[in-house]
Amino acid sequence: MSIQLETLTNVKTHLDISTTSHDTMLTSLIKQVSASIEKFLNRSLSSAQYTEYFNGGRLHYYVKAYPIDTSKTLTVTVKDSAKTVNDDYYVWADDGLFEFESEPSDSEPKIVKIVYTGGYTVTDGIIAVPDDLKRACTLEVVRAYRNRDKLGFTSVSYPDGNISTLSTKEFLPEVLPILQRYRRSPTVR
Repeated sequence: MSIQLETLTNVKTHLDISTTSHDTMLTSLIKQVSASIEKFLNRSLSSAQYTEYFNGGRLHYYVKAYPIDTSKTLTVTVKDSAKTVNDDYYVWADDGLFEFESEPSDSEPKIVKIVYTGGYTVTDGIIAVPDDLKRACTLEVVRAYRNRDKLGFTSVSYPDGNISTLSTKEFLPEVLPILQRYRRSPTVR
């Protein structure tokens, strides 16, 4: 399923476009930028039920989709033995963290199993992410749309000529700090 972090209407408003002649291209750009952002964030943004397995031997287990919906059933087992929330472990929903009261002593592979619902609600194909993430998506779509015929080249004009360079930046400088706030560390597992 293609994810979208922003609506076509909001992007068109930002671009001051009132016709429908670019809707297909803009929708495609929204999906592409949304996928790039999700990949950079190193986490799943769409709300769904997830099952993850971890090696034992530690107190903290970070899951790939958050915020965690604590109103849904959480199932945590260690070596097929069910654990109880707020007795054996705690949930830090906004951080995607399951913290154990005492570490599962055995460090063998995949002995900790966590089944949970995490991610942001999806309505009509749009993920209800925080407003700053929506803005980040909008800014990147606007950049892609406005530079669609330049294929990655940036031009600077001087009185005695122009210089064109290939942009190597994945995200705009004003977008990167927003994304960093929501990024799951690539080393977390």
